[in-house]
Amino acid sequence: MTESKPQAGAATLRAVLDAHVAAQNAQDAAAVMRQIHPDSPMFESTRQMLSQLYINYRFANELLEWGLVGVDRDYIYARMRLKTVKLEGPEFQNNQTDAVLILKPQADELKIWAQFALSQEPLA
Repeated sequence: MTESKPQAGAATLRAVLDAHVAAQNAQDAAAVMRQIHPDSPMFESTRQMLSQLYINYRFANELLEWGLVGVDRDYIYARMRLKTVKLEGPEFQNNQTDAVLILKPQADELKIWAQFALSQEPLA
């Protein structure tokens, strides 16, 4: 029996990450949500969080590093380091986050299924 795995070339993965960061920087909640798989267990909580976040803050996010960790039958695993700097809003600690993303195909697109912070370092 042949096992079918989702496909993710480096260019595709980078495009998904770039689109996600660009949507966050534009504070475009609809565009951010289009990057998230609609069946993801984090879909609704992310939608609710974004509606509050973009009312109170403006951020500049920068993708510092990224890489493909692995692929199994259902998911693609990636790691990224993201720098987040507050431009406007209440008190916030600028930071650099090291995170693992789990992505899952939907039709012909790669969507974010889940995201987990491994570490978060404050920036001066």
